[in-house]
Amino acid sequence: MQPKIKSKIFSGILGEIIEGIFINKSSNKKNNRKSQKGDDIYANVTISSKEAVFGTSRIINIIQSKPCPNCMGKKFINEALCPMCKGSGEISTHKKINCNIPSNAKNNSKIKIENEGNDSTNGGLSGDLYLIINIDEKSLFTVKDNIVYMDLPITPYEAALGANIEIPTFYENITIKIPPNTSSGQRFRLKGQGLYIKELKENSDMIVTAIIKLPKNLSEKEIELYKSLKENSSGNVREGLKNNE
Repeated sequence: MQPKIKSKIFSGILGEIIEGIFINKSSNKKNNRKSQKGDDIYANVTISSKEAVFGTSRIINIIQSKPCPNCMGKKFINEALCPMCKGSGEISTHKKINCNIPSNAKNNSKIKIENEGNDSTNGGLSGDLYLIINIDEKSLFTVKDNIVYMDLPITPYEAALGANIEIPTFYENITIKIPPNTSSGQRFRLKGQGLYIKELKENSDMIVTAIIKLPKNLSEKEIELYKSLKENSSGNVREGLKNNE
């Protein structure tokens, strides 16, 4: 709190101006004697897109600085450096905090947890803990404008012949039908399988993108079958390509 000048003559705006001029010209020694808040602490927290939508909790390990209990933050005892803090006036302690992350958390957003930062060195309030939210880019789902997106790996034979595949959603597992001759990158819109929109009292849609992938380790029999497929294939999937001359 800034010092005030009591005056029976000046008040209102004029009084504030005079007070401001006085503060700018005065010494800061009085302000320096006041209690100062401890430093804030920042911690990164990685969550999935589903956790970002519905909320979750995390146990956070932090290191807090506290005034040395031996020298009470004064750094010296009997004109010698404090042997406990070695003259720093502070000690570090580990602490575990169970933190709640609310629903609809955004990437790079901050969550403030009051008084869980470093302790003040002169009797002031403790600093705050800030959680910086990072949504995992490798999450199964991504959300944009309330639409849920998901990449679905499928095998070459599932793409060629079609398949019924069970997939997860935010609420339950469902089975979708992949039609024959599905191309990699082809999208399927699942009506009402996205997020629940409270204002509309209905769910948004979910968009599934088929991605054709080979298993990491093909068996010898599978390799022979692919060789046979190559010899008997009559189609040209690169028919539309032209030489870049």
